[in-house]
Amino acid sequence: MMPGMHSTMGMRHEHKKEGTSAHAAEEKVFDPVCDMEIDKNTAVTSEYKGTTYYLCSKTCKANFEKGPDKFVTK
Repeated sequence: MMPGMHSTMGMRHEHKKEGTSAHAAEEKVFDPVCDMEIDKNTAVTSEYKGTTYYLCSKTCKANFEKGPDKFVTK
């Protein structure tokens, strides 16, 4: 049997280390267009003046990119 193989159905899989997650932890951010709280890891992004902005959808991204100054706080 090859290293990493288990006799249970011959399926190879890895065990996660204690204290780690298989998925990135959710990090909440606010969409500047609709002010909705969203998960940073799954958000749509747009770059403006060297800053990354996180948006909930392609629609909010399109609205942001039409006039980002309306949504960027100074």
